[in-house]
Amino acid sequence: MKYVPLDNIGLPKRDKDGNLTKIKEIGNNYPANETGIPKSSFVTTEQKNIVLSGIYEKNTVKYPLINPAEMGVVSIPNTTFRFLIKDIATSQLYASEEMYSDLIKAYNERNPWFNTYSVPTINLDISFLSQYNKVNKFKVTEAYADVKVTKTLDTDEEILQYIDWIVKPTLNVDEINIKPIKQLGDWEVGNDKSVGLGYRNLYKAMNETKNPDPEAIGGLLTAETYDISLPPIVSVSPQFQSVPQEEIIPKLVNALLDPRKPNFETVYNPLGEGLGSIIAGALVAVAGVLVIIGTGGAALPAVLAGAASLTPIAWKAINDTVVSRFNGSYIEYILARSQSRDLFESKNSVFNREREADEKDWNSLLSIATRTMGASRFNAQQLRAALAIALSGSKSSKPTELKYTMNVGWFGGQDRDYQIIVDSASKIKLNLL
Repeated sequence: MKYVPLDNIGLPKRDKDGNLTKIKEIGNNYPANETGIPKSSFVTTEQKNIVLSGIYEKNTVKYPLINPAEMGVVSIPNTTFRFLIKDIATSQLYASEEMYSDLIKAYNERNPWFNTYSVPTINLDISFLSQYNKVNKFKVTEAYADVKVTKTLDTDEEILQYIDWIVKPTLNVDEINIKPIKQLGDWEVGNDKSVGLGYRNLYKAMNETKNPDPEAIGGLLTAETYDISLPPIVSVSPQFQSVPQEEIIPKLVNALLDPRKPNFETVYNPLGEGLGSIIAGALVAVAGVLVIIGTGGAALPAVLAGAASLTPIAWKAINDTVVSRFNGSYIEYILARSQSRDLFESKNSVFNREREADEKDWNSLLSIATRTMGASRFNAQQLRAALAIALSGSKSSKPTELKYTMNVGWFGGQDRDYQIIVDSASKIKLNLL
């Protein structure tokens, strides 16, 4: 509600430059319009009343004289909302800083039309709002997420300033009036994963059976204890293997060939940033264990000893099994060239950049394969054998030597080989030959 000074009621408004316009302020200017005397000259005070006189001596009307300070109206700093807010729990009245100033002006000039009774009043349960952050649906959820809210809107002043922000129009209609999150509150995130896990059943019960009631305050936060620490790995013995030793290499070949090329990629993208999400989303579960047709368990020692001991028939059996798995795999993706050659850039520079990118990719793939293997531990020798089998699906590779060829240049270019060096069961190096 706009405040109009007593002597401006019913008179033409002024524009932003102070010039009179043809638009009049609301209200009746009588008796000023007939006498030429300001309206404030016809106002007097009688006890707790404002007396407004007319032209004739007995033509008077009384209005209550209301002092906002005596009414206990609380002014909220840095606010401009044009109404009063009444807390229904305490009957306390609140006004914006701007509105409170206008109420005082109206009281001082004895303006009977602008007071705490005439301006709009909104009834609001501020006491409830100040405690709302403590309801179970927030406290239980915070405990489950292991988050502690250190600051929130929980005082009358903060809540009313937030309401002021909600109702205040933005100065620029083309912009969205967004309040920075740190002005609304703050929080701390715990780092003990077992803490949040302990409130899982309570959180689930609150959402499914409404016990405790999400909208009530005082749900007992009882945490259950979980030990999520992993046992230390000291040594690997046969009893820790999830599969027999003779099945380790076939399972490892599966783990290396399982990650698929993302179907949304048309050009190989190095497995650097975002690898985890790409691989995790691209894994294709393949049932069963890779069977080396015609070689049986006897072929595994031969692979471990070196590919030279494998007969052409054995390699043919391996190829027949692996090729279908190799197509579309991430290994096929790695073996494709990923580094472009800039104008006037030397071929050696491109080869070296490709080596760095591919080495990173091989180790990323090894990390995924290790997780896929789970409790099935493997050693460096078994990893070499599995890589040789997996590479046999590529025509550009020399699986017995763990090598593959890359071409750089235009109009034929230059071919150079990369050799995979298994440094350990958890680390691969790549040499440019």
